[in-house]
Amino acid sequence: MEDIDNEEYLDSLLSATKYWDFQMTFQDLGYDLKTVKKIFVTYNPETFEDALDLLAIYSEQTPNQSSNEKIIKDNKEDNTKEIKLDNKEDNTKEIKLDNKEDNKKEIKLDNKEDNKKEIKLDNKEDNKKVNKEDNKSDNQKNIKSDNKEDNKDNKNDSLDNIKLEDINEKEVEENLIIENDSEEKFDLDINMKKMLYYKGQKSTCKIIKDKETGIGFFCKINLNGNKMRFLLTNNHILNKYSLIFENQIKCETQEKGFTLLISQERRFFTNEKLDYTVIEMFEYDEIESFFEIQNSDEKITLNEKIGIIEYLDDKIKIKTGKIKEINDLEIKHDINEDNLSSGSPIILLNEKIKVIGIHNFIKNENNKHNNILIQNIINNMIKNEIICEYENKNKNSKHKLFHINLKSNESENLELYLNNNKIDYCINYTFENEGKYNLKLVSNNLHLIESLNFFDCSSLISLDLSNFNTNIISDMNDMFSDCFSLTNLNLSNINTNNVVSMKKMFSNCSSLTSLDLSNFNTNKVEDMRSMFSSCSSLTSLNLSNFNTNNVKNMSEMFFNCNSLTSIDLSNFNTNNVIIMNKMFYKCSSLTSLNLSNFNTINVTDMNGMFSHCSSLTSLNISNFNTNNVTNMNWMFFECNSLQSLNLSNFKTNNVESMNSIFSKCNSLNSLDLSNFNTNNVKNMKNMFSKCSSLNYLNISNFYFNKNTNSIGILKDCKSLKKLDINNIKYPEEDVLNTILVDIDKNCEIIKKN
Repeated sequence: MEDIDNEEYLDSLLSATKYWDFQMTFQDLGYDLKTVKKIFVTYNPETFEDALDLLAIYSEQTPNQSSNEKIIKDNKEDNTKEIKLDNKEDNTKEIKLDNKEDNKKEIKLDNKEDNKKEIKLDNKEDNKKVNKEDNKSDNQKNIKSDNKEDNKDNKNDSLDNIKLEDINEKEVEENLIIENDSEEKFDLDINMKKMLYYKGQKSTCKIIKDKETGIGFFCKINLNGNKMRFLLTNNHILNKYSLIFENQIKCETQEKGFTLLISQERRFFTNEKLDYTVIEMFEYDEIESFFEIQNSDEKITLNEKIGIIEYLDDKIKIKTGKIKEINDLEIKHDINEDNLSSGSPIILLNEKIKVIGIHNFIKNENNKHNNILIQNIINNMIKNEIICEYENKNKNSKHKLFHINLKSNESENLELYLNNNKIDYCINYTFENEGKYNLKLVSNNLHLIESLNFFDCSSLISLDLSNFNTNIISDMNDMFSDCFSLTNLNLSNINTNNVVSMKKMFSNCSSLTSLDLSNFNTNKVEDMRSMFSSCSSLTSLNLSNFNTNNVKNMSEMFFNCNSLTSIDLSNFNTNNVIIMNKMFYKCSSLTSLNLSNFNTINVTDMNGMFSHCSSLTSLNISNFNTNNVTNMNWMFFECNSLQSLNLSNFKTNNVESMNSIFSKCNSLNSLDLSNFNTNNVKNMKNMFSKCSSLNYLNISNFYFNKNTNSIGILKDCKSLKKLDINNIKYPEEDVLNTILVDIDKNCEIIKKN
């Protein structure tokens, strides 16, 4: 191995290797990183396992070791084990490294005198375990390490190693309670009952916290090629504060109890909103059996038979049923869950009884139980990457990178690389020179991103989130807001299934010319206000896939999108929208807008809704229901290309203000508002001012009270030839004079004598 002491020089050689892919893992396992770097520079191993093999040879020999002693650390099991092999005078040692066919290590130890080996295991939790093994036949001992397929041989790790005939049938029948809630009743055969009984005894547990108890279960996951073991339960049973501030977790299976010590080596993550907690397990010997989890690439189908295993102190109970609905993070079924404990595993009733979900006793706002689909928890554990490009135009200027909130063990840090050099994670970064900088952020596989924010990243020009996992993000407010220089944004794989708010999500992305949101799922979104506000370079926007059933606020949604020439809102459902003020304000390049599908029955505010849409020649709002609207100020202000406007369906009974509603619509030539009810309107100031082409106006049923502000209502309507005020109501002559003061003397006024 190369003897390189200059660490900066070492780092410069590592870019051509895979060191940075594994660096955090080696650090967590306690390896000397300088030695690891030398291994990668000298041998350039392709896999994590190859690197471990080389470290087993080079990193364990020190100048103080004699030929009679060698320490081999197996960090893949618990990072703390030391195997000391004492060798007498004529003992010999032969170490055979992994071969590529079976990935197994075989250590043969010949001892001619006493054929005994003493293995001392130093462990942070229990300090020392001593196992003595006699080898009477050939003085050999095989130690098998993890490989990518099975990672750890645990004799009771799956039911494949259990002989069902060894499980007492009578005991099962007496102690297994089965309840079937499905409409289609089905029976379980005796072998299935035995498996369920065995798993209920060995793989489910009671979690004891102070005087309270909860349920959890043990499972194994194939994660990025490595099989890992975890305890799963609900967040309301074990939350972030329990895991950070308490020293231990007490667990009991039906057969024994044990304690999990909380330490920095034990990784965990938890999510309050989705209500689940996952804790890494090292206690392989304490736990006799682990559930397997259905992998994310294994499909779950409707009407598949499932069961929920309930841990009881002296029996095992299982309630069975069928799957009725599956969405991104939740599974629904026909099992009555009212008497089941939180944290119970939901399993498929197949030959391997794999876990697919976690039961939650607490009901949501719809009076339903939330059953978390574990497949997508696994998806949250994969590596996340953000790749972006910044441009520094001023030497040594400080730029905001981005901000991330984590639902994870806070002792773990994100890895951030600038031009392939690792830097500390930070919000602001000072670029040393002018020019473009490539930046990459990698999230370790146990990080769950609760929120991600690029707000005010004004020097960001390119951003790729196609490999970033956003499954649990519910709030995308201001996510890309004020990214003024952003020209390229890849959201092709972004998951928005659980997003509730997209307020100002792309606000002021003024350099974006296109935006592909075809994969967006907006089923749960309630707030879209200012979502595309001031995206002033966008020329088209296809939102035909948007589901807006739950949206309540669309105010300023397309505010100042002044380059937008086409927009597809054909599938918008606006049944629940309350606010639409300034929704299309200053969409000055739009020439036509068809909103005939809009249901506006709940809208109360349309202030400035189409204001400054100066190129609009066609506007279809024929199905608008304005019964609940109170504010129509500036609604069509400066729509100066509109020649006609059909508002015959408008109901204005509750409108209180119409200030400048048609002002500067200087291409309108006729307007019939005979259906308008203005009994509650207090402000009509400048209502038709500067409608310079208007030649016919019908306001025959308008009502003015003495407090109505009607100043300038017909100011500069120079082309007006006919004004119908036939049924107009006003309290006194002065009010009428204020209305007619700006009318040309040649204008025909239709009114009662």
